[in-house]
Amino acid sequence: MRSLSGMQKIIVSTLFAVLVIGFATDRLRNTFSDSDDKPLFSDERNRYITLHFQPKYKISDCAISFDLGFNKGDEQFMDFIEDAFQRYVSYHEPKVGFMFLQHLRSPKLSSTPKIKSIIQYELILSDQCDRKDQIFLDMVTYTLKQHGDSFSIRRHTEKKSELKLSRYWIDSPDYNPDYWATLHKAVRGDGEALYKMTEFQEENDHGGRHLYMSLAEIFLPDGLLKEKAKFGKLEAFKKMFPDQQKQADKAIEYWVQNIQKYKSE
Repeated sequence: MRSLSGMQKIIVSTLFAVLVIGFATDRLRNTFSDSDDKPLFSDERNRYITLHFQPKYKISDCAISFDLGFNKGDEQFMDFIEDAFQRYVSYHEPKVGFMFLQHLRSPKLSSTPKIKSIIQYELILSDQCDRKDQIFLDMVTYTLKQHGDSFSIRRHTEKKSELKLSRYWIDSPDYNPDYWATLHKAVRGDGEALYKMTEFQEENDHGGRHLYMSLAEIFLPDGLLKEKAKFGKLEAFKKMFPDQQKQADKAIEYWVQNIQKYKSE
């Protein structure tokens, strides 16, 4: 999964009965290419996560396991397919919100005719999980239209998720309903909520603490809490890595712009 922090984007077992989606009808132009110049994540998707999302589902309700088979041995182009999946959800199903997509194994050779290699994947939606079967089917259809007949997909019977994820599901290890309520206030410029967001950061996440302390200092009225935010910002900055320190002002500027945009919503 992709993000400002550089987070990664994120089976062969008994196959789901007759659910084999693949062998596209559209031909490739010359090679893989993404014909859509829009940003990968839509403003509507980002707005929904930032302002309205609340965890409603367990991870198992939202997970889909599948094999991605490359008919021509072009597994090096899997990023294009991952992007097409994310782009479909972002623009056509923005209330899915965050979608985690991760390959679980290295590519392996296939014994199936016409399929050169197979990569095992797990996909997890964060919302609209009662519609995950239709969303997945539509996502695959969209991707086939984008990238032709170079791949096929086989979905597996549902199984326990292999991924350890956080915050977006009610059975996540660090699930805390207060996190989302606080975030929704924070991104609207609530200084106290911005200060409270530091409570949800990992102890060694000095970059995150610096960001929220800096924003709290900007949006809090004059007083003791504003002074505490200023002190906390300086202390966190001392503990940050040099490359984090260099990027700190850009991160703050980015969030100030978003807060100004969301403040009245």
